This record gives sequence, C-alpha cells and structure tokens, in this order.
Amino acid sequence: MFFEGAADDADQAWANSARGGRQSDAVLSCPCCLEIVTIDCQKHARHHDQWRAMFVQNVRVDTSSALRPNGAGVAGRGDDTGSRGGGREEGGQQSGRKHAGTGTGTGPEGAAAAAAAAAAGEGPYNEVFCETCNTLVGVRDADEVYHFFQVFPSTA
Repeated sequence: MFFEGAADDADQAWANSARGGRQSDAVLSCPCCLEIVTIDCQKHARHHDQWRAMFVQNVRVDTSSALRPNGAGVAGRGDDTGSRGGGREEGGQQSGRKHAGTGTGTGPEGAAAAAAAAAAGEGPYNEVFCETCNTLVGVRDADEVYHFFQVFPSTA
C-alpha cells in the first residue's frame, strides 16, 4: 500500500510536538536539495522573502565569516557598495557572491567595525549553509537568531 491515511495526522502531531505548541508561518527548506532547515519560523514583516528562526536543523554556521549590513560602514574605510550584494571579501577583492544586504569587513578595521556593530545590534552576521548540499540559505546574528532569505517556504 502506497498511501497511509493517518500519516498526515501523525506528521502534524510530531510537528506540533517539536514546536512546543508554537505556531509557525512556514516550513523552510533548502532550495537546492529540499532538506528542511526549520519547522518553526516567522515571516519578516516587510520583506516577504525573508524569515527568522531560533530553532533550526540541517544547517552549518560559518563562524569564520563576519558579515555586517552595508549601511553600517567600516571604520576608517569607505568601501561600502550601498547595494544588495557585491560586498568585499578579506583583502578587499570583489566577492561576486550576493548576500541580502550584507558585505564583509576587511582586516583589523573590519573586525573592530563588526564588534562595534554587534554592540549596536547591527551584526556581525555569520553565513548559514545547508548541511546537505552546502548552499547558502541565510545568516545568523550575534543573538543566535537565524535570518533565512534563500529558502523554499511551504505551509506549516
């Protein structure tokens, strides 16, 4: 038999139990391999393609990356692009990778600016990748809240 009539109800009961009774706006999956990255998230109020979550699964956080918002500026440097993506990597070379409104700090000045931005609640952010296929799916802030922007949402 290929169809289990009670499977949907059992799956819903498991999801409700895993969420601890909280309601979720969506179940988010990696866009490349469809691995689930969270079952408990909130949709961003203004940006309808962005989500935030505290409880995640099947992701890897790159703690060596220290991204900051483009508008925050780097102490002593004026290399902000002011656009979505196209930030600069270590050494000041153009990255070509696109992040949702993020760029990277450079050298010691970037680390100092990232620390100042963290104190002001503006970062740093660490890149978050799908653990299965290594696709960039979002960022994690200093408060360990995950912000997903490259994911596939489905109804919770």
